[in-house]
Amino acid sequence: MVTATNRTFSTILVTAGIIFVAGIALAQDSGSPVFELDLGLSDFGRDGNALNSSGGAPTELEKQNARSVGLLAAFPLGGSLLFQGEATGEWTRNPKDVQGSTPSDTYDSNGQFGLQFGQQTDTTYLGLFAGKGKTRDAKDDRSQDTRYHFAGLSGAYYFQNFSLAAQLAKFDGSAQDEEMLYDARMGKLTASYYFPGGRIGAYTGLIDGVQDPDDAPFQNPMQVNLFGIDIEYDLGSFSSMPPTALYASYSRIRAAEDSTSGRTDRVNTRVVTVGLRMTLGVQSTRAKSHATAPRLPRIGRIIGSVSAVD
Repeated sequence: MVTATNRTFSTILVTAGIIFVAGIALAQDSGSPVFELDLGLSDFGRDGNALNSSGGAPTELEKQNARSVGLLAAFPLGGSLLFQGEATGEWTRNPKDVQGSTPSDTYDSNGQFGLQFGQQTDTTYLGLFAGKGKTRDAKDDRSQDTRYHFAGLSGAYYFQNFSLAAQLAKFDGSAQDEEMLYDARMGKLTASYYFPGGRIGAYTGLIDGVQDPDDAPFQNPMQVNLFGIDIEYDLGSFSSMPPTALYASYSRIRAAEDSTSGRTDRVNTRVVTVGLRMTLGVQSTRAKSHATAPRLPRIGRIIGSVSAVD
């Protein structure tokens, strides 16, 4: 039997293959493409007044761990145009039983892919992006599994050893049980500093959306605050391995819902990740940042972090 995880992973691989072939056809002899493989391990922690607030067994997990894979291909199209494709997948390792019940209102997995197209110079990038994905909830009936789509505008400015990037996006989705995040608008700002052998960066973001759209006219406004820091260090090449970087990151997703009862329900998710990024086409983290577009937002992880706020 083919599991949902296997289907998601197969979709990511097929999408990456399509991106690769399409990019090669578009790029032709315009310039050197950049390819990246990202392998990560993450630890999730949650708290907040909305977590396990309904009484009974605490089935909304406070701790999780996950593994992830990311694929990126960026192709210069001649002149200053850039075409980029990205595919990511993340899978948690949740217990099957929590005090006699299955985990609920808890992130299970996500698969996402998207494309970017823009104009890039030595100092600037400006482009459009769009994509789609699916976030699964750790629950037997899968009623909160969400298929989503997103689109937006991305820009960046590169100084000698510093860069600023901004993204504006809109995303929406559908699920059988609509206790998720919908009709959302996002703004995100990222700053990076490049030092000899690596990079350190930080980002902040704000998302406004709604939950319970099936309860109209009593839709509940929701606000999500994003914050993260990360560091990436070039390890160089080892024998036949491509140039590799070790990275570590910390991110925080703070979800707050104004419920119809008048209470503000909150769930805070903290994620610590370590991993490796292997790259072909450039020799350093700084060169890679200048040869690619800003990474797509991890919409699926955000959606998966709000289901307990209901």
